[in-house]
Amino acid sequence: MGGSVLFQDALQARLSIIKPSREDVANFLKNHPLELTPGIEELINTLHSQGRMVYLVSGGFRQMIEPVADRLLIPYHRIYANTLLFDEATGDFAGFDANEPTSRDGGKPAVVQSLIDANGYSPMVMIGDGATDMQAKPPADVFIGFGGIVEREKVRDGADWFIRDFEALNLASNWALPFDVLREIIGRIAEGEDEFSYLNVSRCYGTDDALLIFLAENVTGLTHLDVSYCFKVSDAGILSLALCQPSLKVLNVSYCPKLTDFAVEMLISHNAFLLELQLQSCLEITDRALICLAENCQSLRVLNVSGCVQVSDVGLWGLAAGATKMTLNHFEISDNSHITMETLEQLVLHCHALRRLNAIHCANISLEALTSLEEKYGFRLELLEMRGYSQLVRAFESSVEGIDT
Repeated sequence: MGGSVLFQDALQARLSIIKPSREDVANFLKNHPLELTPGIEELINTLHSQGRMVYLVSGGFRQMIEPVADRLLIPYHRIYANTLLFDEATGDFAGFDANEPTSRDGGKPAVVQSLIDANGYSPMVMIGDGATDMQAKPPADVFIGFGGIVEREKVRDGADWFIRDFEALNLASNWALPFDVLREIIGRIAEGEDEFSYLNVSRCYGTDDALLIFLAENVTGLTHLDVSYCFKVSDAGILSLALCQPSLKVLNVSYCPKLTDFAVEMLISHNAFLLELQLQSCLEITDRALICLAENCQSLRVLNVSGCVQVSDVGLWGLAAGATKMTLNHFEISDNSHITMETLEQLVLHCHALRRLNAIHCANISLEALTSLEEKYGFRLELLEMRGYSQLVRAFESSVEGIDT
């Protein structure tokens, strides 16, 4: 919808004209097989593989959306949509459920806020092609406008970034793509868009510093970048990004073994508003990087240093010392043999925004110790299933009201 009429008024007017019966809906679904936008299934699969929670929030009708959820493997309890009502005896149209939040203007922001309140999601990203989708920010942190089917000027102008093709934005796991092919793809995308903001080249093993330098010099407005498992990437590539991409908000460099503390320091010195940094199994990262983040990146909300074997209590103490000024609410430090329970507790004590802590497989921290931490601070332990194996994650619920997460 373009945004000039309140949603509830438009919905009522349209349904009063159409008056769809239960049989009409069934025939429509039968005669119009489901067609998904190219690239959306791959994108949702990638998000699921990363443990991201995906919801369908729509002003459309549940009867039409459930088949989409089936294709995308999204459970029905993650659907927020309108419900058509029918006469039980005749199947004739009997209205719509006005209690559904998406049946009225401002419904989508209400749904998004309820999800944030219930689950502590951060950052929260809304993707859509209509004005009611754009209304969801705030409380969503980011709104991505989509123009692949219909391009609306108001949505394009109001979006944090605007895309027209899902396929172009996800190159993940194309491990055989050589540098020249990746460069050609990125160059072609950059030429076709006013702003190219999201790129996932995870496990594209042809990705190296030369590609990142090319990306830094030819693309503007990059906010999300995933180069995880790109083993050739080193400090030089990250330095070029830091210098040329000041709007970068989310960076995943997990399993990039050549990266050092210098890359983190340069990144933070030029990207003070970074929201998420994934450093899992970057073996050259040390305590110095954590101290730098604590002192210079107060906006950081998600940090993963799991498997960073040189991180110790020194870095964790530094993070705890700066935690009162940070918005950090998701921290992972699993598979670490150096940190101790005393230091971990200091982080919990000082980091008031913290909601999730993953400290499994740490040699000096037992499950009993985590349970004791839970009991002491009144938090709860949550068991999550991620990537096919059980993973214990500490999910914190603050007893302090009014904390903005």
